[in-house]
Amino acid sequence: MKNLESDKLKWIEYIITESFGNVSKKDALLAVPEIKELINFFKIDYDELVVLSILIDGGIRQEEQGMDAFLQHFGGSLMGLKNINNALHSLISKGYVVSTTKNRHSKTLVKQSFSAEEIVYEALLSDKPDSLEFQPAKNFNILLKNIQFITDRRNDGCFDAETMLKLTEREIVNAKQCKELDWINGFDALTIAEKTLFLSAAIRHQKDGQQIDLEYFIKMIEDNFAKQKEFRDSIENKTSSLIEYDLLVRDEEAFIFDEFVGLTEKAKDALFVKEKTTTKKNTYTTGTILNPEDIVLEELFYNELEWQQINTIEKILSKEKHQLVVNQLSENGLAKGISILFNGFSGTGKTATAKRIAKITNRPLFCVDVEKVINKWVGDTEKGTKKIFDQYYEFSKECDLTPILFFNEDSIFSKRVEVGHSTDRTHNSMQNILLEQMELFTGISIVTSNHAEKLDKAFERRFLYKVEFEKPTKETQYSLLSNAFQNISSLTINTVLENYSFTGGQIYNIRKKYIMQCIIDDEDLESLFIRLCKEEIKTSTSTKIGY
Repeated sequence: MKNLESDKLKWIEYIITESFGNVSKKDALLAVPEIKELINFFKIDYDELVVLSILIDGGIRQEEQGMDAFLQHFGGSLMGLKNINNALHSLISKGYVVSTTKNRHSKTLVKQSFSAEEIVYEALLSDKPDSLEFQPAKNFNILLKNIQFITDRRNDGCFDAETMLKLTEREIVNAKQCKELDWINGFDALTIAEKTLFLSAAIRHQKDGQQIDLEYFIKMIEDNFAKQKEFRDSIENKTSSLIEYDLLVRDEEAFIFDEFVGLTEKAKDALFVKEKTTTKKNTYTTGTILNPEDIVLEELFYNELEWQQINTIEKILSKEKHQLVVNQLSENGLAKGISILFNGFSGTGKTATAKRIAKITNRPLFCVDVEKVINKWVGDTEKGTKKIFDQYYEFSKECDLTPILFFNEDSIFSKRVEVGHSTDRTHNSMQNILLEQMELFTGISIVTSNHAEKLDKAFERRFLYKVEFEKPTKETQYSLLSNAFQNISSLTINTVLENYSFTGGQIYNIRKKYIMQCIIDDEDLESLFIRLCKEEIKTSTSTKIGY
């Protein structure tokens, strides 16, 4: 059949006629090629097609349609209401259908009337289904505008609260990745209702810096009275994730019968202020910047020797001591650069410790992207290698405190080799430049390695501190496990440790899988813990890089 709009309208009329008063014809209608084509054209199911066809026909006749218009096509009894309701919700969430009742306090679709949206007719007349495609927001500002549009239509009574949340969720899920949305999605416990309230507060703040009427928006995003009260109480009692995560704050000075909430300073900074006030670059061609405020401290356990060395490094790099140290080194004719090597098994906490030091000393990490740099070394080794240090020094000028140059793998630090090929010459040239730059280095650097014995001996004296990370003892493993799994008995943990040995990285993986598994399954917690421990040991390999 040719894809002519007239043909599609003919088959829309056909399905209206054939489905009227005869539910048993559904299978026969689904077998008709032209009906299948309509379903594919709109990307909907059969029930949705019947409802949409009735609305398209009503729109052509300039007639609004209510539940009574649909019932005769779904058996003529109240049993068909559920299917009609589901179809309407789906069509509204796709943007194909809108309520014309204009009553935002209506808590059900049963008493409303509906019409097809203009885009449906445009797609039919142009025979271009592309015009029906959902257009995701390209940035955070467009996302806020789209959600404001949804809110306005909800306020006009075009759909109920459930549909508003579905439409908002579609916007959030499909929006182009951006730092603001990544930040919001990082708070895993937020429900879609809480995200909607939060984004509404963000829209108001962006508009005029004011707060929003809590009661008004709760009624916008929830139709059920009991759930409205539950939502309201969670804000008032500070049990809502929005309050616990310090995202929204109540106006304590509002009139007794009023309730207003707005963005916290933390939320304002994350969504709006940084973009306007910061001039620091976040990315360079040789690396990316991890700021201390973006680092979440992990609880780490060290043996006595490890802790002595790490504690010393933290004190030396503290704001109070570092400049004094640098001054004393210079006065005594010594290089003022401080380079540190973390060596040890994968998963023993080397990377987490580097981040800990950055966080505690309030210093940004200039994280070298080795893969990007290596691509530029072929035929241009000196320029590519030196650029790491040039860009680090460039970034240092923008910082209040000396940042940390962080190599989170030692693949570029290795031994010089006998020259037998041009690649050997390139490799040696790279090592020589690294040795020279490390010798002249005036900043702070941390290098992590799984195999320090593979480094060129000439690098050894370039590292002022060399911390050896050992696999945790059984006692340390017990502390790590009991801290990470507080609802697992000591007996079970000890039994597992009698049979297995874990690094901190492996325990981190087990805990993460344990949390996710608890959400999707009802498995006994002790059994789940034991199973995940066994799986981690089986799947772990010796090729993991860093932690």
